[in-house]
Amino acid sequence: MPGRPPISVAHLVTAALRHRPDRIIIGEVRDHSAYDMLQAMNTGHSGSMTTVHADAASLALNRLADLALSAHSNLDHTFVRAQVADAIHFVVQANRHRDGTRRITEVVQVHGYDSTHQRFHTELLYEYSRPLLTPLHMKGEALAQISTGR
Repeated sequence: MPGRPPISVAHLVTAALRHRPDRIIIGEVRDHSAYDMLQAMNTGHSGSMTTVHADAASLALNRLADLALSAHSNLDHTFVRAQVADAIHFVVQANRHRDGTRRITEVVQVHGYDSTHQRFHTELLYEYSRPLLTPLHMKGEALAQISTGR
């Protein structure tokens, strides 16, 4: 609204926490509001969900940590990544394919953060593999299989 300060996701999370919700769902975090989401998830609001854009499930964890770090320049990287590992239990990766369909391509479970090696401990639970053979209808209704490659 003109003349009023904008309402951020961080403001909405703060306001929601005053009502003691069982869970918080944020459609997408794109900025420093990721920090507020992590704080909410790590203070007893298990079952909370959010989305973030990333090319792979493991990269989503790093992206969420980087977004949270953008909230405060004095935060320790290891601390924030450990907070991400404590807050996030599963990452479900969905990709849009050439034909326009969206598929779940990866599901990982997060087991923690290794500060020595600076990486998240994850377990791959599911990975979509594209079919190598695709049906192709040919002249005379004959059916052939061709390789789509990888």
